[in-house]
This record gives sequence, C-alpha cells and structure tokens, in this order.
Amino acid sequence: MKLFSVILLFLMAALPGFTEEYVYVMRTDDVEYRIATQINRDEETGAQQVEKQDPVTGVVHRFVLDDRGGTVSWQIVFHDREVLFSRDGMTVISTVKPGGSNDATPITIDESPWFADIPEGLQPFVIDGSKKMEFWTIDPATHKPYRMVAKRGKNVDLIVQGTTERAIPVTVSPLGVPAIFFSMKFWYRESDGMFLRYEGKAGGPGSADVITELVQKE
Repeated sequence: MKLFSVILLFLMAALPGFTEEYVYVMRTDDVEYRIATQINRDEETGAQQVEKQDPVTGVVHRFVLDDRGGTVSWQIVFHDREVLFSRDGMTVISTVKPGGSNDATPITIDESPWFADIPEGLQPFVIDGSKKMEFWTIDPATHKPYRMVAKRGKNVDLIVQGTTERAIPVTVSPLGVPAIFFSMKFWYRESDGMFLRYEGKAGGPGSADVITELVQKE
C-alpha cells in the first residue's frame, strides 16, 4: 500500500483568479526537502488549480479541484510522458500521453469525493466544521482506490516558524483500519483553513517518520 506516494502528490487551461505560492519543508531520515505549492483560485466558482513538484524525482503534479476540494483531474508530468487521471461521475479514467491511450481499466468509486491532493482537498471539510468525512484516494502506480476517513480533533496551539497558531488537527486513516496501525495527521489554521503541518510515515509501520510544515507564503 503506497499511500505515502499518494500523500506527497502531494495541462488544464489556467483558471481566472489569483495565484498564491506556499513553501513547505519536508523532513525524513535527517534529510530536508523544500516543496513549493502554487494555487490558482477562481473566486467566482471556488475551483482551484494546484501545482507541486516532487523534490526527489522532479515529477510535476497538477490538480484541478472543485469548490468542495474534490479532484476533477490530476496530471502527472514525467520526463518522458504524462499521465492524466480524470473523474467522470463515479469513474476515474487514466490516459497516457504521448499517444492518448487509456492505460488501465477505469477505476470505480462512489459519490464520495476523490482527493488526489489530500492537504488541499481537506480544507473545505476543515472550514465547514464537520467532524468526520469519507473520501477516496488512488495509488497512481497500481491504480488501486482506497477509501479513507478523516476525523477532526480538538483545536490546539501549534508553533509554526516560531509563531503560535491556533490549529485544527485532522487524523486520516484507511476506512476499517484502526488509526493505531496506520494514520496520517494534518493541521490547519483555525482562522482560514490554511494547511500548516503534516506528520506520518514514509511507508508502513516501522518506516521513517515524515514531517512537512509551512515555512513561507509568497
């Protein structure tokens, strides 16, 4: 189960609106990487276009999200090809370029949201005050869907770059799997839902710890 690769992921026409850039630092095994996240928001529709680059592989990920954080499409740009996952109702279809061919059987989900980008996808859930929600995520290597559950915790004080922020913690784990065995934790700023911090594992139980936190907003 390669959920870590899905989490870190962490072509479409540009959305009208404004662009923000956030810089995060990811730490694992005493190695530090900087990740820039660019977000273009459409103020009228609430849609977002998010772009991130994997600091290890250089692979670029572009997401188009609806006004509830659900993924509409996910483009993965490798050095020699592009893979596009796109949602059509309760099906996600993948296409490979060059060639434009479908490279796998369509992935069946249900009406629940699909979050290819979990940190940004969870923001509307955080802002609206819900206590729990279920969603889908998909492993891009195996095309296997996983049903996940997010649970809101009690607000806490979180130190971010030397400043104390009032934050909302959210624990995410596979549905039906106790969080004690596998879980991820995200923190969002109480005032506006900005993603501040992530803690989890690089793989399964016993693997390296991973911490990602906001260090700069441009």
